[in-house]
Amino acid sequence: MTDRPGAAYIDATAGVAGDMLLAALLDAVADVERVRGAIASLGVPGLGLRTEAARRDGLACLRAVITTPTATDRTGGSRTAAARRGGCCSALAAGSGFVTSQHGRLPVPAPAVLRIAATAGLDLASGDLTGERTTPTGAALLATAATPGGFPAMKVRAVGTGGGGRDAPDRPNITRVVIGASGAERDLREGDVTVVESTVDDLDPRLWPSVLQAVRAAGAWDCWCTPIVGRHGRPGQVLTALCAEPVHRAVAAAIFAHTGTLGVRWSRMNRLTASRTSVQVEVGPLGSSQVVTVKVAGTTERLAGFGTVTAELAEAEAAARALGWPVRAVCEAAVAQYRARAAVSRLHRC
Repeated sequence: MTDRPGAAYIDATAGVAGDMLLAALLDAVADVERVRGAIASLGVPGLGLRTEAARRDGLACLRAVITTPTATDRTGGSRTAAARRGGCCSALAAGSGFVTSQHGRLPVPAPAVLRIAATAGLDLASGDLTGERTTPTGAALLATAATPGGFPAMKVRAVGTGGGGRDAPDRPNITRVVIGASGAERDLREGDVTVVESTVDDLDPRLWPSVLQAVRAAGAWDCWCTPIVGRHGRPGQVLTALCAEPVHRAVAAAIFAHTGTLGVRWSRMNRLTASRTSVQVEVGPLGSSQVVTVKVAGTTERLAGFGTVTAELAEAEAAARALGWPVRAVCEAAVAQYRARAAVSRLHRC
C-alpha cells in the first residue's frame, strides 16, 4: 500500500493536442526512453520521438515531436495511447473560427471534438479564444485518461508544461500536467450527477428486481425504489437512477421499456464524492482461503485503516458459499484483515 493515493490534474484551459499532452507528461514525470522504446516496438521504420525546449509567450515548455516516414497530423503531434483514468482535467478550451483539415474547412470546435466531449461528458470552455485549441486527438486522450473536475487537493510532486506547434496571440499555447499525492483528509471531489426519476403505481412488484437490473445495464451508476402513496391513495414506487449526463436518455429509455410508465423526469445536481480504492484481502483458513475485495474510503496517511471499509457483497456471498460461513462473518473478516494490514503498514512507516 502507498502512503497516499496519487493525484493528477490536466490544465487544458488554453487547449490540448496529442503532442502537447505527451510533452507535458514527459516534462513532469514520464521516462522519455521508455516512450521511445514503446514507439520502437511498433516496428514502423522511421517512426520516432524527439523533444526540444521551447518558449510560448515567455513560458518555458517542452515540445514533443513524432517523426514519421509520412505526414503527421495537422498539429505535428503524437498519436500516443493514454494512461488509464485516475486524474482530473479542466474544461477544454473550445477555440473559435475555422480549421483546414483533410476533410476540408471545418468549424471550431471540430465535429469530432464535440462528439468526443458529448460521449465522454467532457466540459468545454467558452469559445472566446481564437483558432483551434482542442484537437480530436487531445480530446480523445483526455476522454480516456481523465475525468472532468476541479483542481484536487494534493501535495504537488511535479509539474510539466507541453507546448503547441505555434504561438497564440491571446495566451500561451500550452497544456499543463500537475502530479502529486492526495492531501485532503478525505479528498472530496465536486462534480455533476444527473438524477432520473419516474413514479410507477401499476407494476407487478415481482418485476422490480429485473427493472433495476435493466436500468443499471443502461448506464446508471445506481438506482433504487422509494415507496409512496399517490394522490388517489394508491401505493406506488418512485424509481430513482443516478447517471452521467450523456447517458440519461438511455437510462430513461430503459425505464420506459421495463415499467410502461408514461413519464420520466430528470435534473442535474451537484455532488461531492469521497475518494475510494479497492483492495483485495484473503479470508478463511490457510489452503482454502477466498479472495474478497473491500472498498476503502478516506485512505490518506492519517486515516488509512480508519476510514469507511466495506466488503463487496457479491464476492462475500461467493466466499461464504465456498467456506460454509455466514455472509456476515465473511464481511467482518474481510474488513478486519484489511485493517490489520493497514496497521502493519503504518508501523513500517514509523
